[in-house]
Amino acid sequence: MKWKYFKMVSNYLKPYIGFILIALVFMLGNQFCSLYIPSLMAKIVDIGIKQHGIENPEMINMILSQDEVISSQTNYIFKIGSVMLVLTLISVVLTVVYNYMLSKISSKVSNDLRKDLYSKIMKFSLYDLNKISVSSLITRTTRDAQNVHSFLFSITNFIMPVILMAGGIGFAIKKSQKLSPVLLIGSIFAAGMIMIIFKFVIPKVKIMQLLGDKFNLIMKERLSGITTVRTFVNEDLEEKRFKECNDSLFENSIYISKFMSFILPSVVIILNLVNVYVIWVGAKEIENSTMAVGDIMAFFQYIMMIIMSFIMLVLSIIKIPKYWISVERVCKVLEVSKNSDFSEENANFYNEKIEKIEFKNVSFKYNSAEDYIIKNVNFTIKKGETIGIIGTTGCGKSTLARILSGFLVPTEGRILFNDKEIKPNDKFLGKVGYIVQNAPLFNGDIEYNLKIANPAATKEEMIQALKDAEIYDFVLKNGLDKNISGANFSVSGGQRQRLSIARALLKDCDVYVFDDSFSRLDFKTDLNVRKNLSNRLKDKIVFVISHRIGTIKNADKIIVLDQGGIIGLGDHKSLTLNCSLYKEILSMQTKIKSTGGEKNEN
Repeated sequence: MKWKYFKMVSNYLKPYIGFILIALVFMLGNQFCSLYIPSLMAKIVDIGIKQHGIENPEMINMILSQDEVISSQTNYIFKIGSVMLVLTLISVVLTVVYNYMLSKISSKVSNDLRKDLYSKIMKFSLYDLNKISVSSLITRTTRDAQNVHSFLFSITNFIMPVILMAGGIGFAIKKSQKLSPVLLIGSIFAAGMIMIIFKFVIPKVKIMQLLGDKFNLIMKERLSGITTVRTFVNEDLEEKRFKECNDSLFENSIYISKFMSFILPSVVIILNLVNVYVIWVGAKEIENSTMAVGDIMAFFQYIMMIIMSFIMLVLSIIKIPKYWISVERVCKVLEVSKNSDFSEENANFYNEKIEKIEFKNVSFKYNSAEDYIIKNVNFTIKKGETIGIIGTTGCGKSTLARILSGFLVPTEGRILFNDKEIKPNDKFLGKVGYIVQNAPLFNGDIEYNLKIANPAATKEEMIQALKDAEIYDFVLKNGLDKNISGANFSVSGGQRQRLSIARALLKDCDVYVFDDSFSRLDFKTDLNVRKNLSNRLKDKIVFVISHRIGTIKNADKIIVLDQGGIIGLGDHKSLTLNCSLYKEILSMQTKIKSTGGEKNEN
């Protein structure tokens, strides 16, 4: 167990420490009432009934009539019973207030934790998202966050049984020291049970948690990829994979169940043996007049409290490994260092317009990779210019786009903005419009999806952006309130790209990066969109990444990438003369276009 993780999650309790202490006081009051009630019951039996309600045994002989006996008994039982009733009511009130306060604090802590997780994940770099999968992040912000909350408040599940056990032992010893050895036997048994649980059960509970994650992953992949599996008629392979994981879950579950089915009956057997011992010894004590019947009854109740508290403690201990795995998973999200936390020395830059971008020997590789994706990239672009980027598959075009957009930080080299080395933070990201090939659309209508870029956008601004993206006719036909599913099934690939472009245009940025954002447009629509963009973005810095030369041929500069490095830099005319790869791509695409081999979606 890592102390730093415990400290990290415990910090969520600090703002509410005062309320927690008050709640614990109420809990202690409730436990005291529960512990004191059996002693009052003993008084009713030993004094109220046996001694006719006379606390001083020497005064019993002074009662002369049966009416006085009944009156004395009734008054004493009513007095002690009233105290018991008051204590019970106080215990109920304290329990209600305690549970209410704990539930309220619990809800606030859960809310704070989920907010921090969501905020942290929204700041993740692409590397972080690759390191921790999206499906895992969803699990960590839901189920794992709930388990962390349960872990924090399971502390009370330890405090309450321990207090009851300690109090029960203290009151039991006070009632009878001769019966106290049974408590020692019970303590040894309790220690033995806890050792068995820690040695055999808890490791299996940890395995169950990991297997549960694996099972959920298999189910997610199986359901999301059901079309692919059926297409290749490979259900048997997936069923085998599912069966192996499911069987492992079953075997571990059976293993845990066997131990628990042994432990709980053992507790019952020990409890019955303790009762037999108490009755046997207690009967002799009563016969010898060294112990009262009421004290025996109270001792029984304290023994029951101790045993039940032990069972509660065991059940709480079993849950700790499950909760702790979730604590580790959540803390690993919270402790991810934010790459964009930089000094304020260049704070004024974020109020400036980006006039110039310069790459100086920029290289990049992922932490787990040996080879560089981008190697020694150098170029300069100024306001009002457009750079096209083209190359073979896997040459690093999209990685370069992510670096330009501020989502990845170069491993080596420098990027200068207005001749200053500014590393991207949230303010920087607000100056860049990044449109990817398969930009997601969210659940909601078209207007909602557009206003994600600019919540203050007017209807006129949205209409103009839609026109520039050549998607206005579609919206005019369906309306801005047309619902678009999160899975994007209600629009075609080309419509989705154009809606994404329109959304980006609503955000007034200094730099726009189009990462293959025209790939699903036909040649005519592609040409019209680029004409509209050249007019609208004439004072901006624009990067257009594409696998089609026709999309970038009119750019001021074109970068040709191959294996992460620049092998060509110039305009279309110069590259057709001096860059063999560019000429090869142009020749191939010309042939495909002439034969009608390339088709695109509208």
